[in-house]
Amino acid sequence: MSRRMAKNSRLSLASASDENFTFCWRVFCAWDYLIGNPEAAECKGAAIVNNIREAIVEEQEKKKDTSLAVLISLRILANILVLLSLAGSIYIIYFVVDRSQKLEQEKPELTLWEKNEVSVVVSLITMIAPSAFELVAQLEMYHPRTSLRFQLAR
Repeated sequence: MSRRMAKNSRLSLASASDENFTFCWRVFCAWDYLIGNPEAAECKGAAIVNNIREAIVEEQEKKKDTSLAVLISLRILANILVLLSLAGSIYIIYFVVDRSQKLEQEKPELTLWEKNEVSVVVSLITMIAPSAFELVAQLEMYHPRTSLRFQLAR
């Protein structure tokens, strides 16, 4: 009887995606009663909590009401900022590498900064750019999952 109830609940949950009781379904029907391992139970509990959090975020995203023109202009601005930061990073790296090569040819003995200038600049860009991209991603107002994909691509 419990197997039949579980099968029916999965079928009805899968068929009614825009139903009003999605949170109830996720809370009461998501548990797998065949779990016998405490570690698996912890993982399943964490998965249910994450699933509910994602559902809450999706509901909040549905309720957001922003003008389409404002949204498009913010996304265009965000992409321009990303392109400018990438172009600036490329230019800075090119400038530093060119300067370093000139110094190596001119000077026989280099200082500590001159030896490590390229790696320090690249490390700083690698450290600062993801934070800047995260700020830009907030401008775009995408769903968090979509925003994460864009941020990883950048």
